[in-house]
Amino acid sequence: MQVKTLSEYRASFVFMLVTITTYPFLEFFAIFFMFERFGNIKGWTLYEVLIPFAVISFGDYFASIFLRGFDRFTPMIRNAGFDRLLLRPRSLMLQVLGSDNGLNKIGRTLTSVFFLVFALNKLPFALTARDVLIIILMMTSSVIIFSGICILRAAFCFRTVEGLEVINIIGDGGRMALQYPLSIYSRVFRFVFTFVIPFGAANYYPLLVLLRRADDYALAYTLFPFINVFFFLLCYALWRLGVRRYASTGS
Repeated sequence: MQVKTLSEYRASFVFMLVTITTYPFLEFFAIFFMFERFGNIKGWTLYEVLIPFAVISFGDYFASIFLRGFDRFTPMIRNAGFDRLLLRPRSLMLQVLGSDNGLNKIGRTLTSVFFLVFALNKLPFALTARDVLIIILMMTSSVIIFSGICILRAAFCFRTVEGLEVINIIGDGGRMALQYPLSIYSRVFRFVFTFVIPFGAANYYPLLVLLRRADDYALAYTLFPFINVFFFLLCYALWRLGVRRYASTGS
């Protein structure tokens, strides 16, 4: 039904798609001109930085396509729309997923894949089967963590009615910060984004193995993306807790 609605106004959808697709290129040019001025950031070259940039952007945009309903959960609570979902004999998660979509993010998602392929082709070595597996794990893990953040945002709505701005800071701020390698930040920042909100597990530690910078910890760093599965399960558990304790808004 969402796709059918968009197809009724095709010109508007295409124009919106093209407009939104240009946004990642603006971010890319910001990074490009910075490297043109300084050459590198703590030993990281432009093409090396483009890999985490593409991976973290892909996860955010891809998750937004399918989990837009969780991302915009506030009106559903405020207007008692969630009460109606509880009366229907279908999965609550499926109903929330189907309540909205972010199909206009398809362009951004494809652009992120383009930047990733472009950066990988510029690396000074040929990719092996292990490298391809690492890249797949990084991209999948990135989608998982942003999916968890969307669900976490919805879970907080059960207690606050309005979505908390701090969740937006974590999601958008984390995406902007982790477009660069985690090693350029302070130790406290690295700890938070590894073990609290594990963005680094998705795109930094596996990156070290991919770029041959952490051969001594290759196995451990390759498995780091699986940490985000636990993060997602925690977010889902908080969502289920919110559902069990939900007592309607009284609207």
